[in-house]
Amino acid sequence: MVLLGEIVGGAYGNAASGRKREDLYKKPVLKLKRGAACSVSPQVTAAAMQSGPRDAAEVASAAALDGAIRRDLAGVHDLAESGGVKTALALMPPVALALFARGVRDQAAVIQAVRQTVGQESTDEVVIMGCCIYVQYLIRLLAGNPDAEYASPKMFRETFAEVQNLDHSEFSEFAGTTFRCLLDRAFCDLPIADVQSSFSVVDILECAVWCLANTENYREAIVGVVNLGGDAETTGAVTGALYCALAKRRGVVEDMAEPIRGAQSLLAAAAAFSDRLFG
Repeated sequence: MVLLGEIVGGAYGNAASGRKREDLYKKPVLKLKRGAACSVSPQVTAAAMQSGPRDAAEVASAAALDGAIRRDLAGVHDLAESGGVKTALALMPPVALALFARGVRDQAAVIQAVRQTVGQESTDEVVIMGCCIYVQYLIRLLAGNPDAEYASPKMFRETFAEVQNLDHSEFSEFAGTTFRCLLDRAFCDLPIADVQSSFSVVDILECAVWCLANTENYREAIVGVVNLGGDAETTGAVTGALYCALAKRRGVVEDMAEPIRGAQSLLAAAAAFSDRLFG
């Protein structure tokens, strides 16, 4: 569901990406045209679908985590060499799923996995910190009520409050300052006019978190976030992955995926990946 949500959100955002918010308010993107393209890199998607833990019992200690993550994400890691924000964020759902499947929640282990996947030399601390916030949010949403079929704004707010309370002191002072607004407990109550949209990892995460905390369902969250403009395809992908980490109902996502080119193959690959990961 997480990868499918990412793909659908990215496809919706593809039609809005780079456009000004004011223009989108006048003529919003409300649905996909038949044959819409998946904006998430096919290489990233294919590598993500092929990854997954061989045996959770192998990961008995933090020392074993390094080898396990490297092995499971071998194909994904190579795609991070460019160090772009879009690529880095696209790599995070498989990382979160692999960590969640192993029961890993510790902040230090998450930071380690993110650093080795994105590459310490290819991106700056702001991107690394943003990816860690994204992964921790995904993991905690995945760990939510397994019987819940409805994802409410309250659930997204409460879970993100846990992420805000994590120790982010390992990152540089500059990175911490850059994310100060997002990590403020009052962030989700800001007026939408104060939430910026651009191609930066900070603005992408702010748009995604705000829309999840202030919309009632998957369609509202995706349509709302992509019409904020900026890097709408990445923001849509991040929002879609986060929503589907908590929501257990597949129907609305599958309905929205239907116009995407190769939708049936994507649906089958997402299902197969989920089966391998969670058994």
